Amino acid sequence: VRSALRADLGLGGARDFLDRTALDAAAAKSAAAEHRAVNFASVFEEQMTARRQFMLSAQILKHIDEDAPIRFLIAEVESPATVMGAIYLARLYGVDHRLDISPLFETPDAIERGGRLIERLLEEEEYVDYIRRRGRVAIQCGFSDSGRFMGQVAADLAIERLHILCSRALSSRRISDVDVIVFNTHGESMGRGAHPGSFVERLDYLMTS
Repeated sequence: VRSALRADLGLGGARDFLDRTALDAAAAKSAAAEHRAVNFASVFEEQMTARRQFMLSAQILKHIDEDAPIRFLIAEVESPATVMGAIYLARLYGVDHRLDISPLFETPDAIERGGRLIERLLEEEEYVDYIRRRGRVAIQCGFSDSGRFMGQVAADLAIERLHILCSRALSSRRISDVDVIVFNTHGESMGRGAHPGSFVERLDYLMTS
């Protein structure tokens, strides 16, 4: 995503996505984005993977299923500008109405910073406008790999803290008219932190009520 956006946001090699100006530029680009038509030839010619994924999303919505939403996972998100930039690309290719931009918080640093990242995004009117139009905000928490990095118990507690911080951020902005989708990837085997019982038992095992 960063590689696809650097030129559009005017970020040279010395400028970083962690910089405040990167988020401001992404928000401004998102607000001014004009829908760009997509066909299979343009998908084939596009060299940037991130752009190609958004273009493919446009083709899926056009030719296969216009009603089903697409969850667009972004791994290793370290800055709110990356999420805001993805929203810009979604608007550019006309898929923001069906695409849920979902940042993944998986590494110890990402989980530690995740609450502040969501809080910072919610300070941007363009992001709030996007989630209100979608009716939802989506995040993903990598239980299985977090357990590998941190230990399963420590990961459980850190991810639950991230949930609480996200709730507080939404509450402080008085945003109560959107759904919150938390995709917890807690593995499909006991060795990666799952549970041999039912799905409800698994959730009770992982998280407090």
